[in-house]
Amino acid sequence: MLRSGYILVALSATIGSIAAQEQRPPWTVKVGNVQFRPAGFLDVIETTRSATMVDSVNTPLGSVPLSDTPAQTLASARHSRLMLTSTSDVGKFQFRTYLESDFMNTAPGQSPYRWRQYWGQVRFGKWELLGGQAWSLLRPNRRGIASDADMMNTDVVEPAYHVGLLGARRRQIRLTRSFGNNFTVAIAWEGTGNTVAKIVQDRRRLHWELQALSGIHGHRGAGVAAVYSVMPRVRLITQDFWSRHAISEALGVVPRGVNGVSMIQGVEVQARRTLEIYAYGGVVRAARSAETANRMVGEWSVGLNQFLNGTFDRTRLRFSLEFSHLDRATWANRTGQMNYVMALVRYSFN
Repeated sequence: MLRSGYILVALSATIGSIAAQEQRPPWTVKVGNVQFRPAGFLDVIETTRSATMVDSVNTPLGSVPLSDTPAQTLASARHSRLMLTSTSDVGKFQFRTYLESDFMNTAPGQSPYRWRQYWGQVRFGKWELLGGQAWSLLRPNRRGIASDADMMNTDVVEPAYHVGLLGARRRQIRLTRSFGNNFTVAIAWEGTGNTVAKIVQDRRRLHWELQALSGIHGHRGAGVAAVYSVMPRVRLITQDFWSRHAISEALGVVPRGVNGVSMIQGVEVQARRTLEIYAYGGVVRAARSAETANRMVGEWSVGLNQFLNGTFDRTRLRFSLEFSHLDRATWANRTGQMNYVMALVRYSFN
């Protein structure tokens, strides 16, 4: 624990001096008619758990030990990320590509480097066509419907996000159409054999979504998600989902092919211009299956994000702290609980 603590202190001291410099506009490179914009971040995450788990800082949320195990402390910089965006206009067509990668591949004997997203998009008028690996339409947004910005991934440090959220990064073909009154409709054919549709509207204080899923093996599902600003500095977030044979879309914390429901509720408060405080609660419940399978996984979290040298959406340096409690219950009436704390130091560049 002391060693990982030294890593956080050393990283803070090093990048703190960099972050003290004046903010600069994003760096871009133009080659012919194509403009490239690289970006990314370097971070170190330290976590202390009340139980031992086999993964790194990417907590397996549905695998809390069902018996007592020793506490565990570890640190990793593998969540650091690289992104590259390219844009170009050809006549009335607007082309865009996006690449995103990190170092979170934990497969034995393989490189830790992995691709998170890789897709191309063409826009013509109010139509957009996207192909490649992007976030499923089941993952909600805070604004709009883009896969590379304004995702409603919660504000937690946890690279595995939070129990109750839906959707993973999937290979897909996605067709989107914009309408008046800030309505957007999209449909995606995803590599898992599912078809996902979404309706989105952005209003002054409210972003809401309706989601529907249909696929092979009788997969069905419907859900609603929203981000509501009850006042300028206080936001409420929610996602609720009902599924037939596809509740494993809720981050895979329960078995594939079973019915179930999932939900997450939360509040985010921007206490100061550079300080954000949050609290979330999420749960996934599955229909009966194997005795060893999960029937319920729940999590609640509280935390804060302190941003230096800018507001939360234009910053170089970020300090974060999260406390989470996980519950797990199987159909064999076995239960497990785990508490864990995560601390993060991140330097962003663009």
